[in-house]
Amino acid sequence: MAPWWTLAGIAFGAALAWISGWLAELRRERVGQRRLGGALIGELLNIQQHYGFASVELPPQELDRSGVIQLELSQYGDTVFSPKTLSDIGFLSPNEILSIMQIYLVIRNNDMSIRHDIKQYNKMEELGSSHIYDRSLMARRMQYAQKLAASALGSIGTRYPDLIRRAQRERHV
Repeated sequence: MAPWWTLAGIAFGAALAWISGWLAELRRERVGQRRLGGALIGELLNIQQHYGFASVELPPQELDRSGVIQLELSQYGDTVFSPKTLSDIGFLSPNEILSIMQIYLVIRNNDMSIRHDIKQYNKMEELGSSHIYDRSLMARRMQYAQKLAASALGSIGTRYPDLIRRAQRERHV
C-alpha cells in the first residue's frame, strides 16, 4: 500500500486539475458572453442608427420607382439575434431577452410592411395607377424600433457597463 502522502499528493493534484478546468471554463464563458454582448450592443447601436436615418428618409406617400428603391433600403433585414438564437443571449435577464425579442418582431413586421407596400406599388403600376402608403405610420414604427433599441441598450448598459464603454471607445477610434 502506498504511503499516505502519496495518496494525499494524488488527491491534491486531482483537486488542482479540477479547479483549474473549472476556472478555465468560467473564463471561456465570460469571454463568450463578452463577445456575444459586444455583438448585441453593436446590433442595437446599428438598429438605432439605421432607423434614425430611414425614418426621416422615407419617400413621399405617393410612391414612384425611386421611392420604392428608398423603401427597399429602409428595410433592416436579418438581425444577429432571433428566436432561434435565444440560448446565445441567455446571460441576459428575462426582461432584457423580452426586449430583444420585441425588437426582432418590430423589425420583422416593419420589413413585412415595406415588402407589402412594394408589392402593392408593383400591382398598381401594372394597372397604370399610383399607390399611396402610410408614410407617417411607417415613420412611427421605425422610431418605435429605435426607441426599443435605446431602452434595451440602457438596461443592458446598467448591468454590463463595460460592454457599453467598449462599444463607445471603439466607435470613436
